[in-house]
Amino acid sequence: MASVVDMSNDPSIRIQWMWNASTSPFSQSQPAQLCPYSDVENTIIEEAYSTGKTYAMLEKYHIDFKHNLQISNTDTNKQRPVTRTMVNKEKKDLKDTKTAAVPHKACRRLMSEVAKLKQLENGTPVEFILDQTPFDEPQESQQPQSDKIIGRVFPMSENYRLGAFQIEINISAEYPFKVPTFRMITPIYHPNVIESGKMDRKIVTLT
Repeated sequence: MASVVDMSNDPSIRIQWMWNASTSPFSQSQPAQLCPYSDVENTIIEEAYSTGKTYAMLEKYHIDFKHNLQISNTDTNKQRPVTRTMVNKEKKDLKDTKTAAVPHKACRRLMSEVAKLKQLENGTPVEFILDQTPFDEPQESQQPQSDKIIGRVFPMSENYRLGAFQIEINISAEYPFKVPTFRMITPIYHPNVIESGKMDRKIVTLT
């Protein structure tokens, strides 16, 4: 869970910067899905903002305070609105200082899971390559609308080691108390995979 940074003169107020994780971040017809920046990122952004700088530089993005945008450092066409929120320490409610929006309940959990999966791309014993997450830039078709992750797993089994299998992971709102559901997108003949590609949940355990 991302924490907030106390940068306010009012001891009852904390500041949190958030970005719009919606698949259509500039849409006027759907509510924003606000996700908080990490504690470190939040500190960098707020310090730059409070000292009157025009932007804050992060690892992959920079924050344009004039236009309230998160902009990719490698592709300026990749932009998302940002907002500066105030958190009441006693009431624990958010007051949006830029625009009214509905926070995305699952985004922080998913961000953590996606970060863990990305670590499996670097020569680890079990290799997993991400193909699609809810935080990808919007595409013209097949927008991800749920807590869904798609990637390719490279099995260690001698029978399957020559290929990669694309898999879909759906994480419910009850996670981590409820096991995610898995579906094999790549056709595979296996006793624990039914015709639709869904895997037997009894073989999946939480760690």
